[in-house]
Amino acid sequence: MLRLLALFMVPAVWGVGFLATRWGLQGLGPFWLTEGRFLLAALLAAPFFPWKQFKEWPAALVAAAMLLTGMLLQTIGLAHTTVAKNAFLTALYAMFIPAIGAAFLKHRIRALDWGMLAAALFGVALMCELSMDALNLGDWLTLACAVVFALHILWLDRCARRTKDVLQFGLAQVIGVGALGLPVALVAEGLPIWSGTSALPVIGLLYLTLLSTLFSFVLQIWVQSKFVPHVAGLVFLLESPIAAVAALAILGEAMTPAGFAGSLLISICAVVLVRRSREVSQPAPETPVLSAS
Repeated sequence: MLRLLALFMVPAVWGVGFLATRWGLQGLGPFWLTEGRFLLAALLAAPFFPWKQFKEWPAALVAAAMLLTGMLLQTIGLAHTTVAKNAFLTALYAMFIPAIGAAFLKHRIRALDWGMLAAALFGVALMCELSMDALNLGDWLTLACAVVFALHILWLDRCARRTKDVLQFGLAQVIGVGALGLPVALVAEGLPIWSGTSALPVIGLLYLTLLSTLFSFVLQIWVQSKFVPHVAGLVFLLESPIAAVAALAILGEAMTPAGFAGSLLISICAVVLVRRSREVSQPAPETPVLSAS
């Protein structure tokens, strides 16, 4: 039960984080808001981190570089395309995870899993009220971001099964993003200038630092040590309907019938896939599978 609660808690924290990001952007630019949350989280984690004992820096820095690259590609892509297309194309990571896993890592993906993933992506399209025209530069950058996020989840899956302490590894990843992102933010936006005049930007930054970064990215790798990556990837898509519900409850933003239908479809797919999947510690079921190997 604790594992299931943790699995669904990750997208819940990220979903509410959309509101926190909106508030935080009233005080900082997008690059410094991203760097600020990781840098503050790293500073909070540093006094408690076992610097001398931790020996897995290469793997943790690879994870940090992937995470930072994906977030930057998503941010830059958003500047050149619509929010709807950016959100939908980013969500394609849920399909890239099993595709890459089956093609290169000999992961066994059941036909039902492909169906649930496709249905969930249709739900994302409904939520975004998607209107796809010709792909532009921002769309291609966002597609690249989705590939990077898929590789990041697959890399975390590998690391979660090999690391001695997932808590330490998660903190190392956060510290790595804070360090690697600092020169990027300086080049992109110069020195940070706080422009917030109310408490909301402070609340947003604190939420992003403590929950969306320090808590959720550590919890994510623990979750991924318990569930196969394509199942975790689909459940993580729940951040979109959770963000929509939070916006409705807190900001009074209306949800369209299509958005409601999409949210419901994503939720159903996530619950069905989790219920029918087995945790990675159990033997694989003797059922027909689709595999590229």
